[in-house]
Amino acid sequence: DEVSQKKGIVIYNFNSAHIDRAAGEFGTLGFQPHARYYTMQGDRPVTKGSFREVMPIRSFVKEFIAKSLILRRLIPIYQPQEQDIELACALIAEIKRKVWEQLPAARFIVSIWLQQEQHKIKACLERRGVEVWDFGGIQRDPSMVTHWDGWHPSAAENKFYAKLLADKLRAVTTDSK
Repeated sequence: DEVSQKKGIVIYNFNSAHIDRAAGEFGTLGFQPHARYYTMQGDRPVTKGSFREVMPIRSFVKEFIAKSLILRRLIPIYQPQEQDIELACALIAEIKRKVWEQLPAARFIVSIWLQQEQHKIKACLERRGVEVWDFGGIQRDPSMVTHWDGWHPSAAENKFYAKLLADKLRAVTTDSK
């Protein structure tokens, strides 16, 4: 459905899994085998189909590994490559463009917190004209880490982060009045 209000603030909460998804890493292919495969055409991302359609052998192997906790522990942890970060940033810039098609007066903001390569992500997004709210200086409270893998934010961390965003939004909207 189309949004009737043409101004406001759109916040995209970025997390490192978005880089993994763009690159087609284990977390994506194991649980979303039909995820879209994107490549860059100039400075814009274009889809060529799903990972399974474009790279069937790589997809099969990664899907197999992703479904095995033992194999996933034996394979080195994925480290984002520069081209993967650039692709994820290009996808977000494309989302911003599509938001502005529907909401031309909207302010589009990407918030980042607890990210691998946070400084690279922020710089990449800013080069593409995307406003970033960087909450990277905030340290994790170990008592809030409850997820089995120690990486995913817990409900308590998400609540904490939601309060940070609400406080920042309150400050921004108060300043603009």
